[in-house]
Amino acid sequence: MGRFRSAFVTDRLLPGLSVLRHRDFRILWVAAFVSFTGSQVQNVVQSDYVWRLTHDHEKLAFVTFCNLIPGTFLFPFIGIVVDLFDKRFVLAATNFVMGIGALYLALAASAGSLSFLAVVVVSLVAGIAQTLEMPARQGTFRNAVGGEDLPKAIPLQAMTFNFARVVGPVLGGIVAGALGAAACFYANAVSFLALVWASFAVKPGEIVKEGHGQPIKDLIFEGVLYTFRDRSLKTIFFMEAATSLIGMPYMAQMPAVVTEMLHGGPQMLGAAYSAVGVGALTGLFLLQSIAHLPHKALVVRTAMFSFSVGLVTMALSKNAFLTFAALTVMGGAAIMQFNTTNTLFQLLSPDRLRGRVLSMHFWALAGLAPIGTMAFGWMAKKTSLPVAMLWCGGLMAVASLAAYWARGTVREPQIVEVGAE
Repeated sequence: MGRFRSAFVTDRLLPGLSVLRHRDFRILWVAAFVSFTGSQVQNVVQSDYVWRLTHDHEKLAFVTFCNLIPGTFLFPFIGIVVDLFDKRFVLAATNFVMGIGALYLALAASAGSLSFLAVVVVSLVAGIAQTLEMPARQGTFRNAVGGEDLPKAIPLQAMTFNFARVVGPVLGGIVAGALGAAACFYANAVSFLALVWASFAVKPGEIVKEGHGQPIKDLIFEGVLYTFRDRSLKTIFFMEAATSLIGMPYMAQMPAVVTEMLHGGPQMLGAAYSAVGVGALTGLFLLQSIAHLPHKALVVRTAMFSFSVGLVTMALSKNAFLTFAALTVMGGAAIMQFNTTNTLFQLLSPDRLRGRVLSMHFWALAGLAPIGTMAFGWMAKKTSLPVAMLWCGGLMAVASLAAYWARGTVREPQIVEVGAE
């Protein structure tokens, strides 16, 4: 273990890998990668299935809307559960529920009776579970490394999802082609067991005792009030909300982008999703290399502007190569903004409120997305996909300029470097 530990701590090329010296972090990292890969295998097949079943932009957006809408109402308040209860139990229970949903889709697909309504209902139930699972998982990862290694751990943690975004769509295309869509749903159902197991394989974190005896409404709203009273947190909340609301809705229309704009099929759809994943991984490696540096708010502003350029480029593109390049840029820009924002939320919030304040990050990230997703789908149906993307790209550029104008409102957190042992 000593050799393992020192090898990563003294690594000069990728110093962020030093967090892998933590046993619990390694367990969670591997389990999350397995689970996320299963989800990506299913997502590609599910979105392609819905598009081929309906050929309707609004219905395609509605599935994503149902998956995200629980967070719109629950994210600001769900952090109290994460703060006051064992995060491992919350993580295990929510992943078990999502696994049952995937199993139902698999059985229905095997029987040839999978309907649009069934996909909608399962997406809604999974969305409720995800609203609890996301802050619980973030909190469990934090417990595994502690605050000092957090700026390095967050990008490395995010690599689990983004490695999966590269590998999952490719596997999904192969599995669906060889065994059918039902096999992809079965694979996802089994993959959730990885995080269920990991939840009980790691050590329990501290459960917040402060606040017991306070009225429950005070505990619930404390994180919301703290976020909007803190100038820095409020600013980065609105910056993240702008990207989630205006920029990210294009993802729900990826099957339509591939078929209508690129005239491709399922294989090209998998490649498009993988292009986003490649960009995200590139962004995460870059974040790892600058994790020890200040000016994190500058990273967020630059990422917002880069995203707007990518979205406008994709709207004007007439060929797959340029579209994939734009998707790669947007994948990198989005992950750099969202992960840096995650770091800022965790480092700028007090320990006793971290779960509740972090829930505000997830609200900005996913809770506001349903509104943008449905609006984008409606605009694409009434006009066209390129027009909708041009509008959103222009609005993202305006938002990035507003973020630059507000650059003095975000304070940089103090980062404690951990020396080699």
